[in-house]
Order: sequence, then C-alpha cells, then structure tokens
Amino acid sequence: KCETDFVAKGDKFQTVANTLAAHVAATSPADIAALLASEIEPGKTVQAYVDEANANLGEKIVLDRFA
Repeated sequence: KCETDFVAKGDKFQTVANTLAAHVAATSPADIAALLASEIEPGKTVQAYVDEANANLGEKIVLDRFA
C-alpha cells in the first residue's frame, strides 16, 4: 500500500503492485520477512525493489500483508 490515492492510481505504482503480486503468487513466501528477503530479480531482493520504488515514486510503499 502507499500513502495517497493519487499515487495508488498511477501507472508506476500499479506496475510495482502487479510485479509484487506476481512474485508472491510464484514464490508463496511464508511471511513478510521471507518475502522481503526473496529475490525478485537476479541479485535484487524484494526489499531493494521496494526501496527503489519508494525513491522513484517519492512515496513510501509498505508491504504489510498478502494472501
């Protein structure tokens, strides 16, 4: 999730959210810690991907749950 509706409705955030959702579906992590530590790309963890998205969007993205 992010802090504002304006960012949440934007294409960049939607791309990030879809990428993260696809990664969760493909890897079935046990919990948030396992998700953040997993590699979303070779050599890049989900945490690094989220940090990069935070910088690019200028808004804090938080992964607090998934199913």
